[in-house]
Amino acid sequence: MSNVRKLTLGGFQTIREPVEIHFSPLTLLFGPNSSGKSAIYDALKLADELFTLPRYQRKTKEIAYSGHTWRAEDRLDESSPIIKNWRRTSPLSSIESLQDKMTLGVTFDVSPLNWFSYPTKPEDFPSFDLKNIEGLKTLEISLLSTFRYVKYEEGDRYDPGLFLHRDFELTIGRVVMASYCSEEFLFRINLAHPLFKYTGDHNELLSFNLTDERKYTISIDKNWLDIKSSGYLLINDYLQLWNDRQNMPFDIAAPDGAGEIQRLYNQIIGTIMKSASFLPELVDASRRVPTQADLSYNITSDYSSEHDQSIVESYGLTRSGDDQFKQLAVSCAMNLPDYADKQDSEADILKTVNRFLSDYLFIDRGYQLGFDYAVVMKSSQYRELAEDWENFYLWVYELLIKIHLLDSNGVKLDFSDVGSGLGYSLPVLIAVAEHRNSLLVQQPELHLHPALQASMADVFIDSLDNDGALIVETHSEHLILRILRRIRQSNLSPSQNHQLAISAKQVTVLYFDSLPDSSTSIKSIRISEGGEFLDKWPHGFFEERDKELFDE
Repeated sequence: MSNVRKLTLGGFQTIREPVEIHFSPLTLLFGPNSSGKSAIYDALKLADELFTLPRYQRKTKEIAYSGHTWRAEDRLDESSPIIKNWRRTSPLSSIESLQDKMTLGVTFDVSPLNWFSYPTKPEDFPSFDLKNIEGLKTLEISLLSTFRYVKYEEGDRYDPGLFLHRDFELTIGRVVMASYCSEEFLFRINLAHPLFKYTGDHNELLSFNLTDERKYTISIDKNWLDIKSSGYLLINDYLQLWNDRQNMPFDIAAPDGAGEIQRLYNQIIGTIMKSASFLPELVDASRRVPTQADLSYNITSDYSSEHDQSIVESYGLTRSGDDQFKQLAVSCAMNLPDYADKQDSEADILKTVNRFLSDYLFIDRGYQLGFDYAVVMKSSQYRELAEDWENFYLWVYELLIKIHLLDSNGVKLDFSDVGSGLGYSLPVLIAVAEHRNSLLVQQPELHLHPALQASMADVFIDSLDNDGALIVETHSEHLILRILRRIRQSNLSPSQNHQLAISAKQVTVLYFDSLPDSSTSIKSIRISEGGEFLDKWPHGFFEERDKELFDE
């Protein structure tokens, strides 16, 4: 997932007016149940659908579109994820109850080193000054869409019905690069953008108006190239706004400058769509204590196409366990001494989970994860191995992995043999250990007593060196109080215990609250470098704790 810095939401679920939600390496979501905290995950999921390009499927999916009434799918679809997340102004289920518009935006960092990939290279754009982008390690990108619907009546230009319209703005390096206004059918490009500055003759671009049967007209407003369509433009996942109704770039029979601008824009937006990813891994609150079936896996070798199919599954033995532990099983295999095809990052998951257990959680019990394994092979493979044992490599073969728990005496245990807190914590520990992108954890405190809830905060702080944001939805005051304590300790003694060092700038605390009109307010609670709250909590949150500590 891309390093998301900010979400902009308005008319989204229970969020009425547009609000900017800033993320830090560690972001904590507090608030009563049903107060709108789930909107964060749902918004990131929708942003991932709207603003990214599938890596394995290159299908064109028209998500926001208008015009061409002969295309029935252009009508607003009630099953669309956009409509499902659109705020309703009344409990009615009809589309007419939608708020007048919905806003969704995401701000994130990308590496500008990959703007130009084969077969495109910077030399293909001689009319642009691209030197300012050279050498930049990260670049801030903002994609903002505003949706509204228009109802056409009998006698209008289009057939009666509701149509979805979408305005769009692309900002690169905090300077607007391009925008589209569906009401005016107007697409604009910034010719003076500091990273993509057009150095060609602006007047030559106007000759574009003599071509393409006047479906598009070009004008120049200061340093903005304005392209106005004679009808609505279809907008698809690629966000290449210069597309016709077949979603193919139209042919510019104009001077090279206009064609070059089009190619550069499509190159930029295409690169962003291919590299961006906003959907965080989710550890939801509905998790349960894992069974032995959940923790048993067959790991298939990818040595050659001959071994692609699982031998175990070919005999009709399929598992019904939970795949949330699959990466842990793979990590177990990677930790086998004679598993030659190991990858360090995968091998580290098991080691990291065990370190979390030994350093922070259940320290007095000495719990660790262990595993048993068996090698699965065909009879022909066994005969070959018997003749040439010296060339035995474990990674060529399928493995059966069975994960178990060990106590301080090395006794094997099932998770059902111990308190449920450990079983509920295991998916959290695995996800934190393996995440290299963003992660959202719901209620990490489930079935943990207060001291262990506080220790879970140390696990989160320890993992902040990983890339991507860690978002935690919680009701635990013990967790946030431990974080405040670590901020205070880090400020007073910055050289001590660097694994638990954290600053106030690395933490965002958001409080979600339901208003009388059923909408949601989101308040940011600031933290000082001394580990104190700078803002009051709404409705006396933590008030009972303060009374116990200070009231006489």
